[in-house]
Amino acid sequence: MLQRRNRLRRSADIRRVRLQGTRRRGRLATLFVLANELETTRFAISAGRYVGNAVVRNRAKRRTREVIRGHLHEID
Repeated sequence: MLQRRNRLRRSADIRRVRLQGTRRRGRLATLFVLANELETTRFAISAGRYVGNAVVRNRAKRRTREVIRGHLHEID
């Protein structure tokens, strides 16, 4: 599981990243990036209804967080 210090939890933080950050679009996902002054890299994962029902969306988010956790040492 991705540690709490690496997760964006507050909606105000997520909104700031979406508004002020840079957007990279891919075929399967959109990535918003915004630099911070913290020692850690932080992430927020969201999935729209086009991904599927709630079970499918939550599974996709869990898997995405696990991939990020496995590569966090390369990202930091």
